[in-house]
Amino acid sequence: MSSNQPNDGIERVEGDFDYLAEERYYLPAASEDRCKRLGKKFGKRLVKVVDTKKSPLPLICIFEDIEDE
Repeated sequence: MSSNQPNDGIERVEGDFDYLAEERYYLPAASEDRCKRLGKKFGKRLVKVVDTKKSPLPLICIFEDIEDE
């Protein structure tokens, strides 16, 4: 995406997504806002967004479990 990424702990990349190599929980979405809402719904932290530029759901949202403090 851009070099002006917000400092929110979410990695943002563009390109192909290798679903066989990814071991973390992931879901496709239409927007980054939707990724964040999915994370809240499932109790997981959004850690990476992959923009595949493929319709109809171009983003892959990658999540990790929220660690108890």
